[in-house]
Amino acid sequence: MNSKHIPAAFFVVGSIAGVAWWFWPEAPEQAPASVAEVASTPAEDLAPPPIEPPPAPMEVEAPPAPPAFDPQLELGTAVADFIRIAQSGDMITLMKNYMPPDQMAKASPEEIATMALTLQAMMQSPEGAPMVQTMIAESQSIQNTVPTYDATGNRATYAMPAGSLSRNVVFVRVDGRWYRE
Repeated sequence: MNSKHIPAAFFVVGSIAGVAWWFWPEAPEQAPASVAEVASTPAEDLAPPPIEPPPAPMEVEAPPAPPAFDPQLELGTAVADFIRIAQSGDMITLMKNYMPPDQMAKASPEEIATMALTLQAMMQSPEGAPMVQTMIAESQSIQNTVPTYDATGNRATYAMPAGSLSRNVVFVRVDGRWYRE
């Protein structure tokens, strides 16, 4: 070894010794008891302490659920909802929601389903689609107009402009909900 390398060697050995001393683990602690002592200790002393359940939360009543929005309670929202469902093409929902209850009572569920499927097929046919689109357009035209009410206020009649498929569009209120007649 050349004498020029001795200081560098001391520096490297000193650095390694310092790092080793810094990271050297401490002496392990002695085990608290020998295996024989643990074996002779009663099981109750070795068992972990019992786990206590957390305290029961205070019972709080849940707030009442907000009432579901029913678009058929107001005539304006009933007309808008009728148009929305008609545009979606879901004739079964349209009939269930907007066919007056007295008419629903006269028809069996099978008849209603058949009528709805017939209307749905008509909507998708080349001949029926324009008629359905006209019905939707007519319904949209009454959306921002004021109807004529009967004396009880339970029958709203919208007069249609000349050239429309239907002369009038009528909504009736039954038990506080509006239906299309």
